[in-house]
Amino acid sequence: IVVAKKPTPLSYLVACCTLLSNLRTHLGSPGQTLHAFEAPFTDTNSKQAPGLSRSHTLLRFLWNLERLILHASVGGPNSPFPAKNKSSAVVAPTITFFTANKSVCDTWLAK
Repeated sequence: IVVAKKPTPLSYLVACCTLLSNLRTHLGSPGQTLHAFEAPFTDTNSKQAPGLSRSHTLLRFLWNLERLILHASVGGPNSPFPAKNKSSAVVAPTITFFTANKSVCDTWLAK
């Protein structure tokens, strides 16, 4: 499913912050954070307000997060992590984290 052709500024910014924190958010550890992102789609008891605004926003965020995780773990010509910055104090731990946890992220994103 392609949600957006280019990232919306806010969802992209939030995805960047989530990525750079190695999925550690106010929701908890990386596993707890991923579970919290998944909950709105799997909870059949939750009441959704009319319209798709909330779901659409969450899908845009997840699309951006998936793209950033892919670039952090694999890289590529369009990566937002240019080769000259891969050794920076901020980017290097993120790339290391997502490279080491690539299979876990791939499994979760495939859900």
